[in-house]
Amino acid sequence: MRLARVVERLGGLPVSVDTLARDPEVQAYIEAANANLGVIGFTEHGTRHANLVARIARNVLRRLDYDPHLQELAAISGYLHDMGNAISRYDHALTSALLARDILLRYGVAPADIALGSRGR
Repeated sequence: MRLARVVERLGGLPVSVDTLARDPEVQAYIEAANANLGVIGFTEHGTRHANLVARIARNVLRRLDYDPHLQELAAISGYLHDMGNAISRYDHALTSALLARDILLRYGVAPADIALGSRGR
């Protein structure tokens, strides 16, 4: 019953931003993205940036009275949005979505939620 309550609190999602922040694969992509962007002159795009974007995304949807499911999905999308910079700055939104897809599937996130969270631009 405890797991059911956690999933319910997350709006039915089997993973949270907090879990993803501790995931070694996610950490590696965010660290590499931050290093790559630093080389070309960008300011910090590491975990501080990922957490900030996640909080802002969640708060916007909360203030607009969206359900907790979409709030958490927005936070997850915000946290993962720059991972693609680990591979290339060019079209990094697409690369981020592709990297996030495999990670989210590993956690059992529904394909419909992955598709919704990966809409970019």
